[in-house]
Amino acid sequence: MKTKLFVLFVLIAHFSIGQEYQLAAENSTELVIDGTSTLHGWTATAAQVDGVPTSVNVTEGTVHIDPFSIETKVISLDGGRGPAMNGKIQKALKADSDPTVIFNIQESLAISLSDISEDGFPVKGSLSIGGITHDVEIVTTITQKDKTLMISGKRDMKMSEFDIEAPSAMFGQIKTNDDITIRFSIKYITN
Repeated sequence: MKTKLFVLFVLIAHFSIGQEYQLAAENSTELVIDGTSTLHGWTATAAQVDGVPTSVNVTEGTVHIDPFSIETKVISLDGGRGPAMNGKIQKALKADSDPTVIFNIQESLAISLSDISEDGFPVKGSLSIGGITHDVEIVTTITQKDKTLMISGKRDMKMSEFDIEAPSAMFGQIKTNDDITIRFSIKYITN
């Protein structure tokens, strides 16, 4: 009888304490801006993303995340087509005067894994680009598989919302469209 009670106590303690997930050591964070132009689609990927929570807790099927700010330096965005394109990205995003893109979540999050639909859920925060800050909602999903917890999200927006002049090339013959999508993913693992 004592053995059964002890096992029950250990199980209750384990499930009420929860499970901590740590930021994966490699390829843990991705921040991408996708867009199109009159010629082709384009993608700018952040080489470095700072401010990502180093751990999250899952207790009784609920993911708990403390307030945080994700930041990337505009100069770390790589358009994949060389220095000329990267220079246009930096100029458009006003890297000289406002060198950092910031997404700030000011409230703690508690999301039940069983309540997350395929369409995701809105996460409210503020997004600052080029010296302009707006309150935004980013559609976010959380998936848990084996020992991995993946948090990802995206927001469709227009560059003009942040007073960003769409870059052009070839003396205006190639123009970037106003519509862009910002995507992110954060990978956590547990033992």
